[in-house]
Amino acid sequence: MGSAMTHRERVLGCFDRTGYDRIPVKHEGTPEVNQMLMEHLRLKNMEHLLRVSGGEFRYVEPVHAGPELRTFPDGSMEGYWGERYKCAESEGGKYLESSYRPFAGVERLEDLDRSHFPEAGWFDYSCAQGRNYHDETRKQNSYETFEHRDDLGRAVIQLCGRPWPGVS
Repeated sequence: MGSAMTHRERVLGCFDRTGYDRIPVKHEGTPEVNQMLMEHLRLKNMEHLLRVSGGEFRYVEPVHAGPELRTFPDGSMEGYWGERYKCAESEGGKYLESSYRPFAGVERLEDLDRSHFPEAGWFDYSCAQGRNYHDETRKQNSYETFEHRDDLGRAVIQLCGRPWPGVS
């Protein structure tokens, strides 16, 4: 693979096991850390942070419009499949951590009948209509993706006290 691949080509090449020019990057940070990085680097929004970090994955998630998801007395919140999440805290902020998995221990197909399954009609997909993700992905494969990578690494060191690989 002589020439640089687009984000889309790289990710699909990884998933399809057909090859890629480098391992795809997935940026994942707590909202607090992401906000600190965006402020420090003077970035406008999360998309800019993903571009600077080299993040190649984007979420396209429909809006939940189905039955209200429950909150339980222990503070856990229900997910689409009946799983539950509790808020966990770390030095970098808060995040949701799984506290109940309804499929854990399921060994027979019949056991799935007890589970909560979402229906397609519970979601509003209009947020994804009319967008050309292939063209948007191709536009992201520009110098801007790499321009601030060293700045991002230094920001992580300054804000979190931990080194970013390859940045001194």
